[in-house]
Amino acid sequence: MLERIFGSTSRGKIIKFFCTHGFEKYYVRELARLLDIRLNALSRELDNLVHIGFLQAHMEKNRKYYAVDPAFPLLAELKSLIVKSIVLLEKAIIKDMDLIHGIQVFMLTGIFVGAETGTDILLVGKINKTKVQSIIHGFSKSFYQNLRFTLLSPAEYKYRLEVTDKFIHTIRSTSPIIIVNKYAG
Repeated sequence: MLERIFGSTSRGKIIKFFCTHGFEKYYVRELARLLDIRLNALSRELDNLVHIGFLQAHMEKNRKYYAVDPAFPLLAELKSLIVKSIVLLEKAIIKDMDLIHGIQVFMLTGIFVGAETGTDILLVGKINKTKVQSIIHGFSKSFYQNLRFTLLSPAEYKYRLEVTDKFIHTIRSTSPIIIVNKYAG
């Protein structure tokens, strides 16, 4: 969707990547690998984005690094647009996960709520792990990073709730997006 708005698949990928990765810096070959863009096309788009002021470039140890320019006047609007596109992806994940039976808890956390929780998707139930992996792997490409998921049995989840497990407590304290929760605790 963003590719259509930005006029180029590569440009859409780059803007989305930098808007979701804060002000971290990346060098060209690293970006080519992460975004699966040919070096020539990537270099051309990076130069365009530096020219308009979205990215800053600097040399460090014989490598050219790129990072978002925090002073870019449209940065907030671009990030807002990216967040809205992520919401559409969330809806697609939810729709695909609805096809998997046996889910008792389904929470989006981590990248979806902007917090480090150790996982991005928490699932509880008697669920086919292979199907879940396939769905999540497909959506990972849209986020330009591997989405992490945790699959717990109902007994293990119940036990972790009872003992106030740190992992579960961290997830629940970061306001996860709760899709399904058949547990009152």
